[in-house]
Amino acid sequence: MRNALFAGLFASVVTTVVLAVPGGELKKGDKVPPSKFNDVIWNWDGAESVQDYLGEPVLVDYWGRHCGPCVGEAVPHAIKLQTKFADQGLHTVLVHCQDGTRDEVVAFTLQTFPGCTPTAVLSQNSPFHIAGDGLPKQAVIGVDGTVVWTSNDSGSLDKAIEAELEKLHHIRDLDKALAPAAK
Repeated sequence: MRNALFAGLFASVVTTVVLAVPGGELKKGDKVPPSKFNDVIWNWDGAESVQDYLGEPVLVDYWGRHCGPCVGEAVPHAIKLQTKFADQGLHTVLVHCQDGTRDEVVAFTLQTFPGCTPTAVLSQNSPFHIAGDGLPKQAVIGVDGTVVWTSNDSGSLDKAIEAELEKLHHIRDLDKALAPAAK
């Protein structure tokens, strides 16, 4: 009994330490803190942090290769959204959160998700954490660098992304309209 209690307490402490970040876990309305991508596996566009995407929406998908809902639904949907909206300014960061060497994760990803787009970033360590337990977890970072949606919130992931892309298009249209006046 005492060993089981100790093991449970130890697991709880380890989980808390692993998930702890300065300022705690992010939720809707929080500003994403400055941070670098750690242990990047693939990075086709050269971004070093979420801040490199400031002004454009970012979908962050926390997943694991041993997570059925991640592999069966969440990651394929994230890839579909990236493919659909990449040319409109969406960036996708896939954060692998389970065990496996870099080579194992790459091989699994290539075999399981052959449509993984070249604008996505795949990292084994998250630069920040979103509130909530378990996988999959997703968050949309808005054009202003704040969390505008998480998988803990009601509403649609697709609608959150579309709303941020609409803001981005509005900003770009405004920039175009003001550009001739600035000359």
